[in-house]
Amino acid sequence: MVLLGLGLGLCAIAVFADSDIPVQVKQLPDEAQHFVNKNFKDVQVAYATMDGSLVKSYEVGFVNGGKVEFDSKGRWTEIETPNSVVPADLVPAEIAAYVAKNHPAQAIVGLERGRQWWSAELDNGLDLKFDRKFRLVEMDH
Repeated sequence: MVLLGLGLGLCAIAVFADSDIPVQVKQLPDEAQHFVNKNFKDVQVAYATMDGSLVKSYEVGFVNGGKVEFDSKGRWTEIETPNSVVPADLVPAEIAAYVAKNHPAQAIVGLERGRQWWSAELDNGLDLKFDRKFRLVEMDH
């Protein structure tokens, strides 16, 4: 009986941790609001959500199919622009130069950053992963 109760409790936590709560853009952290208004001012917002887990994160989706994810402080962590391109001023110069030299016919449609790495997705489906010094460390199709 104790195991059943423990199992149900863990399931409830898992369900709660995976819940996205609808929010208004003005309810996002200031940095996220500024980012959206500066970089996607011409794109209509379709939705904004806050992850309901213990460590908050946010997501803003656009009517053109793109989305941006933010950490708890409002710093962007992932940008997806499947029907467009990632704004050029958001792409680190080293990544832009690598793509221009090695994949000149491709555009960057996704960008993600972690503490120790960056990842760029090209419009041909190729994913390029860079270390924190912008050295290519992995390529995946």
